[in-house]
Amino acid sequence: GIQVTALDVGQGQCIVISAGGRTVMVDCGGDYEDAGKLAAEYVLSRGNGRIDAAIFTHFDSDHVNGFETFASRINIGALVIPSPDISDTDLPEEVIQTAKAHGIEVIDASGDMTMSVGEMTVSIISMKPYGGADENNSGLVVICSGGEFDALITGDIDTAAERELINNYELPDIEVLVAGHHGSRYSTGRELLYDVTPETAIISVGNNSYGHPSGEVIERLQDMGIIVLRTD
Repeated sequence: GIQVTALDVGQGQCIVISAGGRTVMVDCGGDYEDAGKLAAEYVLSRGNGRIDAAIFTHFDSDHVNGFETFASRINIGALVIPSPDISDTDLPEEVIQTAKAHGIEVIDASGDMTMSVGEMTVSIISMKPYGGADENNSGLVVICSGGEFDALITGDIDTAAERELINNYELPDIEVLVAGHHGSRYSTGRELLYDVTPETAIISVGNNSYGHPSGEVIERLQDMGIIVLRTD
């Protein structure tokens, strides 16, 4: 079966998804300096010096700042990124340079794409057509599916972008949802929850001044009988 692991990277996100010895990682950053080291050690502890793909939902540093360390220790089949022009920082350039330095193929998912990774199907949705100039809302949404299992990772998109997602795509009923934007009150809205009916929600969060995770989000999840797991 598929295993979804949210690593405790503090206030940030690093999700490792594996099935049958094949692995993808979604995001790799946080406010622990060693998000990349932590992720590399986790992957190695499972007896694997390689992952099939690293996917970045967007270029906020708390989602990408561990990549350089990770890439220096783990062999990565491909790097999938949103359109670099969604960011007004140098981070896309740094990420791409790191990939090139390690000979990793870089795939710009400015359109939707699907990858087959062993027994998993990884669907990558570009939110760029809906998010406009807002980096959080213009990144990638990732769905990992295999057998009867589906996991959904929305990055930092807000409820307006979630609405675009459910209006424009036929989303599966999911087992695991990684709550949007570290449990921000402006994400993981009721409409998304009613649409995908998750059984478990993971909140990737650390000590922060933003009020993440919001009591409203916890309440929304609990009202629907969704199991809540937190990295903190």
